[in-house]
Amino acid sequence: MSKTAHKTMPEEARQQLSQVERIKAHFDDGYFLEQEDEQYLEQIDIAFRVVYAEENQRAARAKIKRLFPDLSTKEIGKLIKDATFVYADFFDITKKAMRIIQEKRYNRLYELCIRNDEYGAAERVLGKIDKLHDLYSPDKGSMINARLPIVRRTNNPAALSILTHDEEE
Repeated sequence: MSKTAHKTMPEEARQQLSQVERIKAHFDDGYFLEQEDEQYLEQIDIAFRVVYAEENQRAARAKIKRLFPDLSTKEIGKLIKDATFVYADFFDITKKAMRIIQEKRYNRLYELCIRNDEYGAAERVLGKIDKLHDLYSPDKGSMINARLPIVRRTNNPAALSILTHDEEE
């Protein structure tokens, strides 16, 4: 799940992790990406979309070679492997991976709207992000405005046994 980056990766961890592992940590744990990692993530995104669109990997490799002519065959293989690591198997794609890509697109659009003082458009983009994550599904009701269950204090041990029984299932 993609999270908004909100923390800096410790230098020791950064040195120990490969570039693709840092990118994965960005999605999983919300770490900021350095510029070189962001550039590689853009290549991974392109490779992911190309391979996902193709029916076989041979055709995908040829298309990636046309998009990135400076990459060797070995580097193209690594790019595909890294994209697989970040987004899971291309031919078994999940909605989660596509949401990550779409969320990145919306975030770029949102930032552009803010820079150009287009606050109405920025608000609509945020609505699209909310919809992407199903925050306001009509059949589920508004998750943000959902009421919390009533919580009561008790010193009755039987009430606690009900809670532990539910957790075991």
